[in-house]
Amino acid sequence: MNKAISQKTKGKLTKKELKQDKLVELAYKMEHLYYKYQKWVLSAAGAILVIVVAAFLINRTMKSNRIEQSYQLTMAKMQYSAEQLDAAKEAFRRLVTSGSGTMAGEAKYFLGRIAFEQSNFSQAADEFSGYVKDFSGTPELDCAAMAGLAASYEAMGKPEDAAKAYLKIAEDYPKDVFAPQALTEASRIYMKINQNDTALKILRQIRDDYRESTAAAQAQKQIDALE
Repeated sequence: MNKAISQKTKGKLTKKELKQDKLVELAYKMEHLYYKYQKWVLSAAGAILVIVVAAFLINRTMKSNRIEQSYQLTMAKMQYSAEQLDAAKEAFRRLVTSGSGTMAGEAKYFLGRIAFEQSNFSQAADEFSGYVKDFSGTPELDCAAMAGLAASYEAMGKPEDAAKAYLKIAEDYPKDVFAPQALTEASRIYMKINQNDTALKILRQIRDDYRESTAAAQAQKQIDALE
């Protein structure tokens, strides 16, 4: 307490003095509590620090892993483009095994393409269906993998499975630009196995639902030929 100030006010505390007293009292209480619970405060602060540091390191590691996976994916694609298919296949396989998310999914898709190009259609179907099961979520890649699965089925002599896979694309992604083309492929297969009624139904769907597409005009020509 400032005695000079108190004497000037004849022993009465001013608002300023009352405020100062309250601040001093609060500071004293805080100091008392700190020393009373000092060990707990320090241990809690230490725990928070550990959590913060761990989160930072984990985040940094995750970023580093993503960069490394991105590099590996790019190199594998370059090997694929250079037709070094065996080396690319090994690189893509490592990414699927050790990676996660979109990059691992893309690697899985490329494994399907490599198997197809090597005429291992059964393996290609397994890779593409594995992508659909475990990594779907990117519409463009999903459609490509499902189309790859359909092509694999057709190459294996399973036309109805192939047609159903094409239909699944239009069913799951009706607004995708590949949807009318997938339906066209399905109708082609049904005509090939002499299921013209099913083919007509699909062709009418193309004509009615995708009027602005180039597939619609072609569908109408085939409808006229079948009816």
